[in-house]
Amino acid sequence: MTVKTEFCGISLEFDVLPDGLRSILSWLGDLLMRLDAIPWENKSIPITEQKIFLFLDEIEVHLHPTWQYKILGIINNLLPNAQIFISTHSPFIINSIDNAKIYLLENVNCKSKLKEVIKSQTGWSIQFVLKNILKANEIFGYDTVVQLKRFEEIEKEILEKEFKNEEEIINLIQLLKKDGEEVFYLIVPKIINQRNYRQKIFIMEGILRPNIEDIPILCPYKNEMEFRCSNKQSWQSKGDLYFAIRNSLKTISLSHCNFCDGFPLNITSKETVEHYYPKKQYPEKVYEWGKSFTVVINANHYQIKLFLNLP
Repeated sequence: MTVKTEFCGISLEFDVLPDGLRSILSWLGDLLMRLDAIPWENKSIPITEQKIFLFLDEIEVHLHPTWQYKILGIINNLLPNAQIFISTHSPFIINSIDNAKIYLLENVNCKSKLKEVIKSQTGWSIQFVLKNILKANEIFGYDTVVQLKRFEEIEKEILEKEFKNEEEIINLIQLLKKDGEEVFYLIVPKIINQRNYRQKIFIMEGILRPNIEDIPILCPYKNEMEFRCSNKQSWQSKGDLYFAIRNSLKTISLSHCNFCDGFPLNITSKETVEHYYPKKQYPEKVYEWGKSFTVVINANHYQIKLFLNLP
């Protein structure tokens, strides 16, 4: 017997199908043959509608996640009266169907024990299933996870005014910045929301801030910004440039005031661009890209406190 399937109008031999699809077709075909061989008491009921117990071990093996989402629904439709028991480590299987009983096991003295029984919900996200059902708490790669844990350790030290590992956290931020936007926006609020001057200084020095070339809205103004910085001219005197800078800074700070942590900007108070270094004392630093922040106007009095590291 030759088994073929059709894909996009092309007839394909069974042997060229993906392993996952071949596995499904193989065990389903084997199951149907076994069901057909059983001498059922009521032969008027189709074999696919007989009441059976079906045990499936790691049904997700070799299946793409999109197939893992579908497989239980397919089996339920094919065998509507079957009571199905499966083992799985796939979050896509677990949240693919409602009201299935999930038996959570735990290791107690080197023996598997039943911890609890809950019912599945398709409203669970993959992240929820990974964390709360499968107890897989890490969402990033191993190296990134190690770096994030070390970042959090040093962050706690800094909050307790221990600054011996400042250089290490600066290097960690540089590494994490390269791991993509998801990691970047995970660590930025941790620093932005701190009112400790020495922690905020990391942002001020441009460690987290993207280069001007990386921000499309600022690219056309790059030369003018550099000219005004070198000549100690204010950005506010150039409307389009000022608004481009303010909007970019607002995006980077997640709409937080960098001095008082007011949120969201423009609702807490009128928003503006301010500079970490006092203008009169450090005129040469005021308008550099790495020294400016979005703030609410009524938070300017925080600037001197932060700069001088006063309580």
